[in-house]
Amino acid sequence: MKILFDQNLSPRQAVRLPDTAEVKSARRMGWSAKRNGELLQLAAEHGFDAVVTLDQQMQHQQNPLTLPLPVIVLAPQRQTEEAIGRLLETQVSLLLEKGMEKRFYRIEPEAD
Repeated sequence: MKILFDQNLSPRQAVRLPDTAEVKSARRMGWSAKRNGELLQLAAEHGFDAVVTLDQQMQHQQNPLTLPLPVIVLAPQRQTEEAIGRLLETQVSLLLEKGMEKRFYRIEPEAD
C-alpha cells in the first residue's frame, strides 16, 4: 500500500506503520507548495492509495464524495511526535490492514 504523508507529518513516523506500507512525503515528492485539492489529485495520479495528514481543515475544504483517494486526518489531543506515533501505530495501522471503504477518516485517540 502506497501512502503519502502530507507536509505536516514527519517521514520518520513511517516506521509506525506496517511494513507493507510504502510511505513517501509530500515534501520529498516536491509537492510542499500544493494546495489540498491539487495534492490529492497528484497523489491519486501517482498511484498512492491514501493520504495521511494533520490538517484539520481538510474535511471542511474537500467534498468526501469526490475525493480521488482516501484521506486520513489525524486528530491527536496534542500534536507531539509520540501522540501522532500512537495513532499511526494503532488505529491507522489497523485501518490499512483491514482496508478502507470510505474516502474520509478522522482518527482521534481512543477513549480510556
